[in-house]
Amino acid sequence: MKKDSLRCGAFCVLKLMLLALVSPQLQALPQQSAGTAGQVQQTQHTAQRQSSTPVEVSPPAQDLPAKPSSDPSCALVAHLNESRADTDAEGLQLPRWYDLHARLLHLLTDEAGCQLTVVGSPWPRSLTLLQQGKIDLMLTMSYTKERAAYADFIGVHYMEESVLVLHKNYLHLVHQLSDINLLPGSIGVLRDAYYGEAFEQLRHEKSYQPYLLYANSLTQKLNMLKKGRVLGMIEDKTQYLEWSQLYPELQAQYRLSLSLHKAPVYIVASKAGVSPELRLRLHQAWQRVYGKEKHRAILAEFGWVLE
Repeated sequence: MKKDSLRCGAFCVLKLMLLALVSPQLQALPQQSAGTAGQVQQTQHTAQRQSSTPVEVSPPAQDLPAKPSSDPSCALVAHLNESRADTDAEGLQLPRWYDLHARLLHLLTDEAGCQLTVVGSPWPRSLTLLQQGKIDLMLTMSYTKERAAYADFIGVHYMEESVLVLHKNYLHLVHQLSDINLLPGSIGVLRDAYYGEAFEQLRHEKSYQPYLLYANSLTQKLNMLKKGRVLGMIEDKTQYLEWSQLYPELQAQYRLSLSLHKAPVYIVASKAGVSPELRLRLHQAWQRVYGKEKHRAILAEFGWVLE
C-alpha cells in the first residue's frame, strides 16, 4: 500500500509537469488560428475591393482595319462609260483612261477582298442601274445632293476640270459659257453629266436648248466632233489632252476655250445594291490605298497625278 502511494505520487507529479509544459502551446494555438483567419479575411476583402474597382481599358487604335482576306461571297459589278465594242464601231481608239479607271476599281476591290467585274455602259444608263441597285460601283462621279440620295461617295480618285473646247474659228465669239448662243451651231455634252452650277442653270433655259447636243457616251460625243456635227464640246481637261494626242486632225482644229468647273470626282457605291457593312469596308479599303505607293504607281503609268 505504501509502495502504491509512492508510485502514484511520483506518476502524478510527472503528469503535472508534462501538463505544465504542454498547456502554453495549447493556449497559443487558437491565437495563431485567429491570426491566420484574420489574414485570410483581409486577403478576401482586398480581393473584393480590387475586383470592384473599374478597370481602365485602353482606347481602340485609330489605325484602319487590316486588309481582309478574299471573300468569295463579295462579288461586285462596276460600270465604265465606254466599251471596246462601241469605240471599234465608231472607228475610234479606246481611251487610255478606260484601263486606268478599271485598274483603280480593281485596286479598291482587291484591298477590300472582293471580286470585280467591269463592263462598259452609257453614262445615263449606268446612273439608272446604280440607283436601282442593279450595279454596284461607278467612278468619275461629281457630288450632288440628288446623287447622294442613292450613291455612297466612297472616296475621291481625281480632280476633274471641265473645259469648253471650240473650233478655232469661233474662239473669239465666246468669253463666258452663256455666249454659246452666239455660235452658228451647237456643242456636244454628255447626258446627265455635271459640269458645275453655271451649266446646270443654262441647260434648263429653253433658249439654250438648240445649242446643246447630248451624247450618251464620251465616244459618241467625240464622234460628233469628228463628223462636224458640233462646233465644240464640254470635256474633262485631261481627256481633251488625251484625245488631242490620239487624233492630230482634231488637235489642229480645236482649242481650249474656257475652264468651267473644277472639283473632285468620286468612286461611288450603290446604296440600294451594296450593304452598309460592305460600303464601310470599301471606304476603309480606299483610305488604306489612296495616295499610297500602288495608287501613285498606277497613276504614273498613265501619266496622271492626284492633284
